[in-house]
Amino acid sequence: KVMKFKPLIFIIIFPLVGCTSSNRYTYDGADTYTKYEEPVGIVVMDANISSLKVDWVSGSINIIEGTEFIIEEENVSGYNYLPLYYRMNGLDVEIKYCKSGSYIANTKKNLKVTIPYALSNIVLNTVSANYSLDVKGLPLINVDTVSGDGDIKTDSLRNFNLNSVSGDLKLDVKSSLIIESIDIDTVSGNASLYFDGLRGYNLDFDSVSGKLHKDFEEGEESSFDKFFIDFDSVSGNLDIYR
Repeated sequence: KVMKFKPLIFIIIFPLVGCTSSNRYTYDGADTYTKYEEPVGIVVMDANISSLKVDWVSGSINIIEGTEFIIEEENVSGYNYLPLYYRMNGLDVEIKYCKSGSYIANTKKNLKVTIPYALSNIVLNTVSANYSLDVKGLPLINVDTVSGDGDIKTDSLRNFNLNSVSGDLKLDVKSSLIIESIDIDTVSGNASLYFDGLRGYNLDFDSVSGKLHKDFEEGEESSFDKFFIDFDSVSGNLDIYR
């Protein structure tokens, strides 16, 4: 179940995960998407992928670095397999959990995406699927999730934005290579930020009952060259480690 892309360009247009009360998975423009064929689906493109957008319901999303652009999925629910659908739009790629209109109750799939270079934009929308990224550079990443937990490791980061209900986040990054900001909005989800080589930052922490913890003395974070951390939550905690 492998889809390979030689250096090419992908763009994904990605609405929030579309599920109805009847457990039907729906999205607009369904007739513009292509079915991911088993056992192997291959798409060769002439340009470089610029943006990746993934719309996933249950299971996991794993994005890593490699020598080729590869998409793989695994059905782990034990029920009927519903293959993913994808669309290429200019320089972007969009991946959908399955065919629009499918009944998705009790389904669970693991998605693995290998990228050979840093993309300009990664967008992840999940319901309960956990997500992980282990890549050298992440210029811009946006995540919307209900209960999915995140684990992100990277050497450099421009902007990171997370909207979560109860999903937790672990972010490990070299703080000297954070260019702009980290913006986290949760209801009850917690966030743990690990910085290799802590430098200055501006922190805006706003939580009703959540707690803030830092493993360094107050004032050690001061610097003329600062990035921004904005954390808004009802009951979520924020931990900052160096």
